[in-house]
Amino acid sequence: MARDDSNPEDYWQYAWYAPDGNPSERVPRPEELAELPEAWVKGLSGRSGRRGSSRLAQKVALPRDDSGRGNDWLTSIAGSLAKEIRSYDTYIELVRATDRGSDAPQDPQIVDSIANRIWEKEQAKAELSGEDTGWLRSGPNQNCIMSTKSDQQWSDFDIRVQGVIEIEVNRQYCVIIRRKRDSASFSALLSAATVASNQALTKWLANFGCTIAAPYTDAEQLKGMPNHIRLMRYLESQGAPPARVTPFLGWDNKSDAFLTHTGLILGVPGETDVSPFKGVRPDPAIRENDWVSCHYGFEADEATARQVLGEVMHFHFPQFTAVMGSFMVASVLKGQLDRLADVWPYPIIEAPSGASKSNGFMPMIQQLMGRKGRSSVFSEAAMKSALGAHRCLPEWIDDPNDVEKLKEILRLCSSKGGATKKGGADWKKNEKTVFVTTPIVSAESLNILDQKAYIDRAIPLSPEKPSKRISRHGDYPQIDDIKDLEIRYEDELSCLAGHVVSMILQRRHLVTPTLFRKFKAGHSGRHADKLAILQVGAMVLADILGEGFEWIREEVEAWVNAQVYNEGDNRFTRTILRQYIAQNELHEKPTYLDRWQVYAPVLLAKDVNGEEALWVNIQNLAIWWDKSNHGRIEKRTDTEDAMKGQARQLGMKSKSSANPEIGKDVDWLWPNVYKVEGGRPITSRTKILYQRVPDGITEALLSENTP
Repeated sequence: MARDDSNPEDYWQYAWYAPDGNPSERVPRPEELAELPEAWVKGLSGRSGRRGSSRLAQKVALPRDDSGRGNDWLTSIAGSLAKEIRSYDTYIELVRATDRGSDAPQDPQIVDSIANRIWEKEQAKAELSGEDTGWLRSGPNQNCIMSTKSDQQWSDFDIRVQGVIEIEVNRQYCVIIRRKRDSASFSALLSAATVASNQALTKWLANFGCTIAAPYTDAEQLKGMPNHIRLMRYLESQGAPPARVTPFLGWDNKSDAFLTHTGLILGVPGETDVSPFKGVRPDPAIRENDWVSCHYGFEADEATARQVLGEVMHFHFPQFTAVMGSFMVASVLKGQLDRLADVWPYPIIEAPSGASKSNGFMPMIQQLMGRKGRSSVFSEAAMKSALGAHRCLPEWIDDPNDVEKLKEILRLCSSKGGATKKGGADWKKNEKTVFVTTPIVSAESLNILDQKAYIDRAIPLSPEKPSKRISRHGDYPQIDDIKDLEIRYEDELSCLAGHVVSMILQRRHLVTPTLFRKFKAGHSGRHADKLAILQVGAMVLADILGEGFEWIREEVEAWVNAQVYNEGDNRFTRTILRQYIAQNELHEKPTYLDRWQVYAPVLLAKDVNGEEALWVNIQNLAIWWDKSNHGRIEKRTDTEDAMKGQARQLGMKSKSSANPEIGKDVDWLWPNVYKVEGGRPITSRTKILYQRVPDGITEALLSENTP
């Protein structure tokens, strides 16, 4: 039998043959085994690492007799395989492939019937009936458990352990439970504590419509070993390997898959449901404690999910939906983008009531990426848990109650920090939650973007009110389209999220270092990372939606080009100087401010070359800011020393740092003023140093206050 490279089903046969097609007793070469599915390799190699059976190879080499005795050939091969292979899934696939590769393949139902009959017969002979297994073994088709003591059906289900999770004293089994009546399979977690209690075990099985139905005579024979102990021994006898536990949902680099509560999204074409977990599980505490509310449904199909996604992208003004949609798509690809970017951005949405911050487009685009439900009001502890529970689904905080706590959270998110709390079995252990995502923050007003750490990472958006938007399908308000879609999907578009996430992940190969550097070109620092992340998301989103959605990339590019960024911009310029200018008249010369008992800290005067500039005395500005805020200032950013440090970051030059020959009246001013004693000026004069504010910042500040 020669190897047929065009037929993958022929690969396993070739592993038993030499290149000339003649039977061989050699062990398959590693490069040949690499071409086979892992389960088949294990079956061919044998459970104990023995060489493949030459007798089996000889049976396969015999021609198929289609004169009516062909089933004897298949029965013989199936019998040999059933003796060698413990896994039913591996066994049945090998039998099927053997038949398909023969000269006269049979009806698949006949093949399965023969294979199952042989499997059941061999399993009945297997030495799996000892006390260490609870006298239990898998029944036919692995859809029930048999009692070998009474030779009767012990349960209407079978349960196979894929891996074991051990976190401190909490032991859990990653299982596949298969129901007998309809062969339905479910991936689940079963704790050892649940198995140890008959009552808890009965309730757990009821969730899957399954029961233990041991006959009375069987219970008599096994007196002293209750059902739950028998099942525990059956589970342990399977010798499942330890399962790796991730502390969060979303993309897992090691398994190359997207972890959900119920299984894996692989990001491959034609995906119609989550795949079973394979050696990895998200921390069970995420679901048990409901730290993050998410769902990845595969209802309908990819075409429907694509159509709904395209419709939702029209449910607000184009630039707002393009930027937010691109951010959500990029978040799904965080596993690919994280290694390229130093920081991860967060949208800050400030808009008045009626701008649909929490209705229409906003909840819908998030539901299509996996969010279940809408935003909620968080306690501080719940917010921190949510930010550490899902890598690829940004938490949504709408109208936060405490802005100061929110700012602290944002600082920790930006540095990939976390929060520490007491936990463990005795609540004495310190447990740290690392923040693996950043939030989306929406409110009417936040006043957060006043420090460099926030400016660098924020995606500031101020959407207009969409209340007067007309449907693109007819001459009626767009809100009608939104309501129709909410009713159609019962206000829960996460039933399509599995398709959407899969389509995004199918394009993960587009995320390359070369492309990312291209999008960063022309920008600097962390600000550049933010803009590149958005543009990657826009590229993938436009590719998914196809023709007619080129505008997504155009709108994101327009938003990127409109961002005015000064690398040294900080609270000193964005908040303190801005508020002084808004509240006070600007003079050309120092003017004594009676109310504040300081000379005017900010001047608007021409330099020696006749160019108008803004000048600031930081000492007096710090006094004014402290007094106007009644001493309630941020010590980290608002003191005189802190302001001087921020000024240096901006490149502002003092008398000591400027060139003494050209600095005066160009980089700094040093005008004469009267001294003040007891709140009144006296005749003796002194000088006050004013530093020049960078011209670009001056232009922006003055333009905001020009009528």
